[in-house]
Amino acid sequence: MVLQLWGIPQSIIDSDDDDTLLGFVLEQLIDPAVFGSKVQELYNSKEEDLDMLLFKDGRIYERYSAPLIMSDSSIGRVWSFRNITKQKLTEQEIKKRKMRTLLRMN
Repeated sequence: MVLQLWGIPQSIIDSDDDDTLLGFVLEQLIDPAVFGSKVQELYNSKEEDLDMLLFKDGRIYERYSAPLIMSDSSIGRVWSFRNITKQKLTEQEIKKRKMRTLLRMN
């Protein structure tokens, strides 16, 4: 499911090459350095986190991450990604309409 959400080609999946996979993912993002540092920060954290990933092609994903705790130690993270592009575009359109309405009233 995550592989489909990210649009990862079958050839990269079949290659079983983590570096190629990571490179493909990073190439899609507007700011890959922020993505990488945030992932590193989260792996060193016991906190939950919710943020957005912005893609070069206009997609917007919500990223949720929670620590996987065993015996009071973090042993990894659970990740969830959700495409929220339509929601964000709709929110932007509503804001534009409100602004136009306000401007017409003045």
